[in-house]
Amino acid sequence: MLDLSSWTTESQDSTIVFRQAQSRITFLNPKKRKVRKIAVDGHVPIKGKRCDYLLIDFAQKEHYIELKGSRVEHGIEQIESTVQQVSPCLNANWKKRRKYAYVVYSGKSVKSKSYERKYAVKFKQDYNTLLRVCRSGHEVLLQDS
Repeated sequence: MLDLSSWTTESQDSTIVFRQAQSRITFLNPKKRKVRKIAVDGHVPIKGKRCDYLLIDFAQKEHYIELKGSRVEHGIEQIESTVQQVSPCLNANWKKRRKYAYVVYSGKSVKSKSYERKYAVKFKQDYNTLLRVCRSGHEVLLQDS
């Protein structure tokens, strides 16, 4: 089992911001319920590529976050590698549990929308993960269901 506690901080803030260089994503937590923020990149001992952060919300939903300048395709690879290695350690039924992934870019997205759609379908089918490629400043409302 992968122990993430060393890289985890808890928060009950109404806004939870992940920022790196020019990229930023904000999670809105209006009821100020407890969430766990995990710094994955450079900390969590997994092989190969890894995303920047993981947020586990009050409903135990996993939100994988990669903050990029413009290399969206590399961000998708980092998210995929992390989901494959971390999610099975968090939940035995990891493929059945809904997950969320965000590749946030601040520059120009160099890949086409059809490329993004192809990977969105793959993530949904292979990992039960909703993949979103979004510009910096994106906001996500954390909900119970």
